[in-house]
Amino acid sequence: MSQQSQLTTALAEAAVTAGHAPSVHNTQQVRHTDRRPVSDEPVPPSAIEEITRAVTTEGGRLQILDRDQVLELAATAGHADTVEAEDPELRAELAYWTSRAGEGTGLPAEVLPAQPAQTTVPGRDFGRPGSLPVGPGHDRMAVYAMLHGDEDERDSWLRAGEALSAGWLTATRLGVSVVPLSAVVEVEGTRQTLRQLLAGLGFPYLVLRLGIADPAHAGPPHTPRLSAAQVVDTSAVGGRQG
Repeated sequence: MSQQSQLTTALAEAAVTAGHAPSVHNTQQVRHTDRRPVSDEPVPPSAIEEITRAVTTEGGRLQILDRDQVLELAATAGHADTVEAEDPELRAELAYWTSRAGEGTGLPAEVLPAQPAQTTVPGRDFGRPGSLPVGPGHDRMAVYAMLHGDEDERDSWLRAGEALSAGWLTATRLGVSVVPLSAVVEVEGTRQTLRQLLAGLGFPYLVLRLGIADPAHAGPPHTPRLSAAQVVDTSAVGGRQG
């Protein structure tokens, strides 16, 4: 089992207080994964700097990959996809999550590409086509980045998740599309290849594709979400409101 798969869920107690929701809430509502190829509009360097700063503020690190490293990533992602395609348990899990339309969770056909995109770095093979048109675009104007850190413990994975959330919310606010590429860190061999891109000085947590979505093609809808009542238990904090 990969290190990522061993990450446990962290639980916290929260005091419920009256008042307005934080301003980040609106950004969270529009954040989603758009797996279409990006447009030919480059990501502004100022946006990359701001996203990187948001990740760093939360204790993560973001390495922007150069062209040679992107080509290495492409080969690594292709190998990871081959390995995972031969894993019956993983294929069964993907089949489960892509067949739960209308149940409040999972990935409906509308958010999955209708056919593989013609891109340098392949995306995940979900084992079945969706209905999202991918268009004629490519990923030549995309920016690829590696989220990484100095340690590989459970709490460091938790911090990585916090850093990812901060970076993704910042990207959404700036109009930058984010696609996580996790297969390359789920396979131990390909994760070690990614470590070489860090000169062995860090541990990869996730690869991100950053780009500007193609405005000529409608993006995917938001994936379904369970209601707050199904995922948040407030019974223990009823008497501790401030």
